[in-house]
Amino acid sequence: MLYKNKELVKECFYNKNGSLITNQNSEGNIILPTPTVELQNIQVVGMVGLAQISWTSLSELSLDYYVLDRMIPNGIYEPITAFSGGIVYYTYDDIASSGTYIYRVRAIFVDGSEMTFEGVTVTIF
Repeated sequence: MLYKNKELVKECFYNKNGSLITNQNSEGNIILPTPTVELQNIQVVGMVGLAQISWTSLSELSLDYYVLDRMIPNGIYEPITAFSGGIVYYTYDDIASSGTYIYRVRAIFVDGSEMTFEGVTVTIF
């Protein structure tokens, strides 16, 4: 934020690398970029009683945090854990019983919006 005589003159937003990510229109209003995330290699590896979940972030614009969800038997996803800040993410999920499970990643942005990625299926023995 830039102040002159204790008055806000211009407000700028920066990404985690310190680069300016906003512009102003001709009226001086701030134009925020559309929140977005680009992920690659969302993988789930099944082991005995355990699932290893990992993914790589290629870009994170206005990201607040990620939520990892697991689909429970009635077809509803429930959150398992949350992550913030990073490039490579991984976690383990202890599974009480064998079966087929679906995991998905949700990106939650600072403005409250979210982006949901396609689920990945794994069979646990």
